[in-house]
Amino acid sequence: FFSRLSASRMQAIKYTRGSLELLNQKLLPHQMVFEDASTVELVYDAIKDMKVRGAPAIAISALLGLAAEIHKLRPISAASPPAGYADLDEAMATLFSKLDFLHGSRPTAVNLGNAISECKARLTEAAKGSCPRIPEAVEALLESCIAFAEDYFRADVRINTAISQFGCDHILANCRAPGAKVRLMTHCNTGALATTQYGTALGVIRFVHTAEQLERVYCTETRPYNQGARLSAYECVTEGMPTTLLVDSAVSHLLRTQGVHA
Repeated sequence: FFSRLSASRMQAIKYTRGSLELLNQKLLPHQMVFEDASTVELVYDAIKDMKVRGAPAIAISALLGLAAEIHKLRPISAASPPAGYADLDEAMATLFSKLDFLHGSRPTAVNLGNAISECKARLTEAAKGSCPRIPEAVEALLESCIAFAEDYFRADVRINTAISQFGCDHILANCRAPGAKVRLMTHCNTGALATTQYGTALGVIRFVHTAEQLERVYCTETRPYNQGARLSAYECVTEGMPTTLLVDSAVSHLLRTQGVHA
């Protein structure tokens, strides 16, 4: 059935080269509004203001915001290079400074810190052996940064798919009586709104639902920001899953009385 699984109807990130739009998740579930985040400053504000949430989505948005910004600088002209990109050394310093700035939008986010470190390593490797004063070298460095961001984006889709499929297989093989559908509970938001496509834990539930083996999903409200109520339950209902929203303090009663499988 996985070959029939389409991408989630939920999407928090819209990207093409030179353009990034992010779903303002603070407005959900009442409004679905995408806002421009095609510069480092705009994506920094979106992350810091909690318009974009979820560790994978934060890291991916930061990289794509930088990629969208620097794409607009191309092609690099030797006669009049953009400020901060006159030669390879200056371009490296500028990109590293922008990456450090983005890290400050959510310094406790592990995915963001890892993504920035990996991007710096890719740029350092790309700069090796290049003549520092050739415009083509700066152009190649910018392309390397853009390519890294886009590769990171695609990798998250692959990771989401693998987690969802393996998790679904495990639950259906080990967590139910033969032939029975499953009842699953999810906390916070780990769906398409927090990643690129399917999600992680909620992606597993999404795959179980696609296999027509989901009896019900229970979403906790997740205080104090209510990501479960405003995001997870919204995703589940939008995609037609049988969904129940419960207050956090009711979880123990749910587990004791409703036979939740996972």
